[in-house]
Amino acid sequence: MNKKAKRALSRAGSIAVMLAAALTVVAFSWRHDMMALATGVRPMENKYSDNELIVHVDKSHASGGAVDVILAADKKYDVGRDFIDFVTTDKQINPDGRLMSSIERYISANGYRDEMWQTLTGLTFSVLYDIYTGAAGSAVPVLGDGVYSQRSTTIAFTGDVNLSYDWYNMQRYRELGVEGCFSDDALSLLRGAALTFVNNEFPISRRGEALEGKMYTFRADPDDLSIYSALGVDMVSLANNHVYDYGPAAFADTLTHLDDAGIMRVGAGMNEEEASRPVYIISGGMKFAFVSASSAEVTRFTPVASGDAAGVCGLYDSDAFLRVIEDAAAHSDFVVAYVHFGTENSPDTDPDQVADAHAMIDAGADIVVGSHPHVLQPIEYYDGKPIVYSLGNFWFNTKTVDTGILTVTTSVGIRPVLRFYPCVQSGGRVALADADDAARITESLNSRSSTASIGEDGRVREVY
Repeated sequence: MNKKAKRALSRAGSIAVMLAAALTVVAFSWRHDMMALATGVRPMENKYSDNELIVHVDKSHASGGAVDVILAADKKYDVGRDFIDFVTTDKQINPDGRLMSSIERYISANGYRDEMWQTLTGLTFSVLYDIYTGAAGSAVPVLGDGVYSQRSTTIAFTGDVNLSYDWYNMQRYRELGVEGCFSDDALSLLRGAALTFVNNEFPISRRGEALEGKMYTFRADPDDLSIYSALGVDMVSLANNHVYDYGPAAFADTLTHLDDAGIMRVGAGMNEEEASRPVYIISGGMKFAFVSASSAEVTRFTPVASGDAAGVCGLYDSDAFLRVIEDAAAHSDFVVAYVHFGTENSPDTDPDQVADAHAMIDAGADIVVGSHPHVLQPIEYYDGKPIVYSLGNFWFNTKTVDTGILTVTTSVGIRPVLRFYPCVQSGGRVALADADDAARITESLNSRSSTASIGEDGRVREVY
């Protein structure tokens, strides 16, 4: 082969190499563009390490893919594109601007689930929805460090409280004050909870007459509501058999005085809708619902609210209350059912009480807490959820009785932690039990609780 032919062949080879390189660039560019169109992502133009591929959502494609999956899915709340745009652009929900790309990856791996929102933001779907609609902080109170806080929430519960003006424990209060009627450690537990909930077993009024034929009737002076502030009480149940002891005027005053004092109330109202209405609060990234009902009377002195008639939320017609629970569960993350039921002065549950509690769990309650029997009753786990059948009298008279404080601590995606703190009411004073009494109270409850056990540290655990 002569030199001229060799040069021609060499030139042809160079052209072929250049053409192949050009085709490779074109192919890579086409594939890149097609992937961008399909996935809605492109390389970020930032100075990250050459060893990692950082991608972010191209806003021009944010309406496709994962967004369409969310819109088409069966969801707890029927949200549209506006909700998704709000959540992904809110700087407190999405501080680093990467939430949309995280949603894309989550849905690609798992499909859509409502749990996605809390997994990616630390706030539940219910809380995000209430932020979006403006309900959070207005219609729905926010506790603790604010609506965006993800800290755990502790709720403290007690049994029956009686502030009747001339009743025995109130006589002691007028002598000793709050600090003399409660031990420091008991006060610390009540005041330290994000929310403290008690059973308010009396009307609050200076009006009305005691119901004729009723053996015990109670009425508190409005000025004594300051005791609740001193104890750290935030919410009360009115669904019980003494809130109507002084008739309709005193009952109406009770609602007004609690509202004026800033104390949330549940389980009674001036009509059926108000009496049945759940109370919602937001705390620690979750939305809680509180519902309350009573089936405490054999002879009914206390009216059950019906239509436009005032009264308490009743458990006598359990189906009606179960619908209340179902509605609460549909609009929250954690439903507390606080109920006034069971047999007075019996340390054991009765069959109707157990059946009602199980039905409440089946309807969507996450915990059932009871009062009315005046004594402690067993703790049970049913379908993995706790039922505390009776917390007994907490601060009710001057008798010596075993009682306790129940705390429930939970957070987003975390199974609730229950603790029971044994207490003794004696001489109108409530104190955390000493070691001997605590062991005795715990042993008694454990012996009657087949599916739950209280440890030495007060932790309540399910027994399998």
